[in-house]
Amino acid sequence: MKRRLFLGTTIGTAAIASGIACNKENSNRNYSNVGFERPSVTENGLLAGMTLEDLRRQYENDIFEEHFPFHNKYVVDHEYGSFIATTDHDGNHKNTNTSSSFMGRGIWCYSFLYNNLAREDKYLDTAAKVVKLIMKHQPTGDDFWPGSYNRKGEVIGSGKGNLPGDCYIAEGLAEYAKATGENRYMNLAEETILKTLRH
Repeated sequence: MKRRLFLGTTIGTAAIASGIACNKENSNRNYSNVGFERPSVTENGLLAGMTLEDLRRQYENDIFEEHFPFHNKYVVDHEYGSFIATTDHDGNHKNTNTSSSFMGRGIWCYSFLYNNLAREDKYLDTAAKVVKLIMKHQPTGDDFWPGSYNRKGEVIGSGKGNLPGDCYIAEGLAEYAKATGENRYMNLAEETILKTLRH
Protein backbone atom coordinates (compact mmCIF):
# COMPACT_ATOMS: atom_id res chain seq x y z
CA MET A 1 0.00 0.00 0.00
CA LYS A 2 1.45 3.37 -1.04
CA ARG A 3 0.38 5.21 2.10
CA ARG A 4 2.41 2.77 4.21
CA LEU A 5 5.44 3.35 2.01
CA PHE A 6 5.00 7.13 2.29
CA LEU A 7 4.47 7.05 6.02
CA GLY A 8 7.39 4.66 6.46
CA THR A 9 9.56 6.98 4.40
CA THR A 10 8.42 9.94 6.48
CA ILE A 11 9.34 8.13 9.68
CA GLY A 12 12.67 7.12 8.20
CA THR A 13 13.38 10.72 7.26
CA ALA A 14 12.55 11.83 10.79
CA ALA A 15 14.87 9.17 12.17
CA ILE A 16 17.69 10.24 9.86
CA ALA A 17 17.13 13.89 10.74
CA SER A 18 17.29 13.09 14.43
CA GLY A 19 20.46 11.09 13.84
CA ILE A 20 22.02 14.05 12.08
CA ALA A 21 21.05 16.24 15.02
CA CYS A 22 22.93 13.87 17.29
CA ASN A 23 26.23 14.09 15.45
CA LYS A 24 29.42 15.09 17.21
CA GLU A 25 29.25 18.70 16.06
CA ASN A 26 25.91 19.18 17.82
CA SER A 27 26.56 16.94 20.81
CA ASN A 28 27.28 19.82 23.20
CA ARG A 29 24.72 22.23 21.80
CA ASN A 30 22.28 23.69 24.31
CA TYR A 31 18.71 23.42 22.99
CA SER A 32 16.99 24.79 26.08
CA ASN A 33 16.88 28.33 24.72
CA VAL A 34 15.01 27.41 21.52
CA GLY A 35 11.97 25.87 23.17
CA PHE A 36 12.47 22.17 22.48
CA GLU A 37 14.62 19.29 23.53
CA ARG A 38 17.07 17.71 21.15
CA PRO A 39 15.50 14.59 19.61
CA SER A 40 17.24 11.35 20.39
CA VAL A 41 17.05 7.77 19.27
CA THR A 42 17.66 5.37 22.12
CA GLU A 43 19.93 2.35 21.91
CA ASN A 44 16.91 0.10 21.37
CA GLY A 45 15.73 2.19 18.38
CA LEU A 46 13.00 4.23 20.02
CA LEU A 47 12.30 7.76 18.87
CA ALA A 48 10.24 9.88 21.27
CA GLY A 49 9.64 6.68 23.22
CA MET A 50 8.04 4.90 20.25
CA THR A 51 9.18 2.33 17.71
CA LEU A 52 9.23 3.40 14.09
CA GLU A 53 6.23 1.14 13.45
CA ASP A 54 4.32 2.82 16.31
CA LEU A 55 5.22 6.23 14.89
CA ARG A 56 4.06 5.13 11.42
CA ARG A 57 0.72 4.03 12.87
CA GLN A 58 0.45 7.30 14.80
CA TYR A 59 1.10 9.36 11.65
CA GLU A 60 -1.40 7.28 9.68
CA ASN A 61 -4.02 7.81 12.38
CA ASP A 62 -3.27 11.53 12.61
CA ILE A 63 -3.59 11.99 8.86
CA PHE A 64 -6.49 9.70 7.95
CA GLU A 65 -8.52 9.60 11.16
CA GLU A 66 -7.99 13.14 12.45
CA HIS A 67 -6.68 15.69 9.93
CA PHE A 68 -8.52 14.85 6.72
CA PRO A 69 -11.89 14.09 8.35
CA PHE A 70 -11.68 17.47 10.14
CA HIS A 71 -10.64 19.18 6.92
CA ASN A 72 -13.44 17.51 5.00
CA LYS A 73 -16.03 18.55 7.57
CA TYR A 74 -14.96 22.13 8.31
CA VAL A 75 -12.47 23.44 5.73
CA VAL A 76 -13.63 22.02 2.40
CA ASP A 77 -16.59 24.01 1.09
CA HIS A 78 -18.58 21.23 -0.56
CA GLU A 79 -21.21 23.64 -1.88
CA TYR A 80 -18.93 25.95 -3.88
CA GLY A 81 -15.65 24.05 -4.03
CA SER A 82 -13.28 26.28 -2.11
CA PHE A 83 -11.33 25.95 1.10
CA ILE A 84 -12.33 28.09 4.06
CA ALA A 85 -9.02 29.44 5.25
CA THR A 86 -10.05 30.93 8.57
CA THR A 87 -11.14 27.79 10.40
CA ASP A 88 -10.11 27.38 14.02
CA HIS A 89 -9.42 24.10 15.86
CA ASP A 90 -13.09 23.78 16.81
CA GLY A 91 -14.29 24.13 13.22
CA ASN A 92 -15.57 27.69 13.61
CA HIS A 93 -15.07 30.12 10.72
CA LYS A 94 -13.98 33.70 11.25
CA ASN A 95 -15.21 34.34 7.70
CA THR A 96 -15.57 32.29 4.53
CA ASN A 97 -12.95 34.06 2.42
CA THR A 98 -9.86 32.33 1.12
CA SER A 99 -6.63 33.13 -0.70
CA SER A 100 -4.80 31.93 -3.79
CA SER A 101 -2.11 30.52 -1.50
CA PHE A 102 -4.62 28.47 0.45
CA MET A 103 -6.39 27.30 -2.72
CA GLY A 104 -3.10 26.24 -4.33
CA ARG A 105 -1.97 24.37 -1.21
CA GLY A 106 -5.34 22.65 -1.00
CA ILE A 107 -5.21 21.55 -4.64
CA TRP A 108 -1.70 20.19 -4.08
CA CYS A 109 -2.58 18.46 -0.82
CA TYR A 110 -5.64 16.62 -2.14
CA SER A 111 -3.97 15.78 -5.47
CA PHE A 112 -0.84 14.49 -3.68
CA LEU A 113 -3.01 12.44 -1.36
CA TYR A 114 -4.77 10.92 -4.36
CA ASN A 115 -1.53 10.32 -6.28
CA ASN A 116 0.53 8.87 -3.44
CA LEU A 117 -1.44 7.74 -0.40
CA ALA A 118 -5.08 6.93 -1.05
CA ARG A 119 -6.32 6.67 -4.61
CA GLU A 120 -9.89 7.53 -3.65
CA ASP A 121 -12.10 9.62 -5.92
CA LYS A 122 -13.25 11.83 -3.04
CA TYR A 123 -9.77 13.37 -2.79
CA LEU A 124 -9.44 14.03 -6.52
CA ASP A 125 -13.02 15.37 -6.63
CA THR A 126 -12.15 17.90 -3.92
CA ALA A 127 -9.11 19.10 -5.88
CA ALA A 128 -11.13 19.22 -9.12
CA LYS A 129 -13.77 21.51 -7.62
CA VAL A 130 -11.13 23.98 -6.47
CA VAL A 131 -9.38 23.90 -9.85
CA LYS A 132 -12.71 24.61 -11.55
CA LEU A 133 -13.27 27.52 -9.18
CA ILE A 134 -9.89 29.21 -9.71
CA MET A 135 -9.96 28.69 -13.48
CA LYS A 136 -12.83 31.20 -13.66
CA HIS A 137 -10.22 33.89 -12.99
CA GLN A 138 -7.17 32.60 -14.85
CA PRO A 139 -4.84 35.57 -15.34
CA THR A 140 -3.51 36.71 -18.68
CA GLY A 141 0.00 37.80 -19.54
CA ASP A 142 2.17 38.44 -16.51
CA ASP A 143 -0.70 39.18 -14.13
CA PHE A 144 -0.83 37.21 -10.90
CA TRP A 145 -3.72 34.95 -9.97
CA PRO A 146 -6.21 36.91 -7.82
CA GLY A 147 -5.09 37.11 -4.20
CA SER A 148 -8.43 36.68 -2.41
CA TYR A 149 -11.74 35.02 -3.14
CA ASN A 150 -15.05 34.63 -1.36
CA ARG A 151 -16.43 31.14 -0.94
CA LYS A 152 -18.26 31.35 -4.29
CA GLY A 153 -14.94 31.96 -6.04
CA GLU A 154 -15.58 35.64 -6.71
CA VAL A 155 -12.53 37.89 -6.48
CA ILE A 156 -12.67 40.19 -3.45
CA GLY A 157 -10.76 43.30 -2.50
CA SER A 158 -8.35 44.73 -5.03
CA GLY A 159 -7.97 41.33 -6.63
CA LYS A 160 -4.23 41.88 -6.69
CA GLY A 161 -2.35 38.63 -6.21
CA ASN A 162 1.25 37.93 -5.30
CA LEU A 163 4.22 35.74 -6.06
CA PRO A 164 3.71 33.21 -3.22
CA GLY A 165 0.08 32.73 -4.25
CA ASP A 166 1.11 31.98 -7.82
CA CYS A 167 3.78 29.53 -6.63
CA TYR A 168 1.20 27.61 -4.58
CA ILE A 169 -1.26 27.62 -7.49
CA ALA A 170 1.48 26.30 -9.80
CA GLU A 171 2.40 23.51 -7.37
CA GLY A 172 -1.24 22.56 -7.00
CA LEU A 173 -1.89 22.51 -10.74
CA ALA A 174 1.24 20.43 -11.41
CA GLU A 175 0.21 17.78 -8.87
CA TYR A 176 -3.36 17.88 -10.18
CA ALA A 177 -2.08 17.33 -13.73
CA LYS A 178 -0.25 14.20 -12.52
CA ALA A 179 -3.49 12.94 -10.98
CA THR A 180 -5.68 13.59 -14.01
CA GLY A 181 -3.21 13.19 -16.86
CA GLU A 182 -4.43 16.52 -18.27
CA ASN A 183 -1.36 18.23 -19.72
CA ARG A 184 -3.06 21.62 -19.93
CA TYR A 185 -2.75 21.94 -16.15
CA MET A 186 0.93 21.03 -16.22
CA ASN A 187 1.46 23.59 -18.98
CA LEU A 188 -0.40 26.21 -16.95
CA ALA A 189 1.69 25.36 -13.88
CA GLU A 190 4.85 25.79 -15.95
CA GLU A 191 3.66 29.10 -17.41
CA THR A 192 2.78 30.33 -13.93
CA ILE A 193 6.22 29.50 -12.52
CA LEU A 194 8.01 31.07 -15.49
CA LYS A 195 5.88 34.19 -15.03
CA THR A 196 6.95 34.44 -11.38
CA LEU A 197 10.58 34.39 -12.50
CA ARG A 198 9.92 37.45 -14.66
CA HIS A 199 8.55 39.43 -11.70
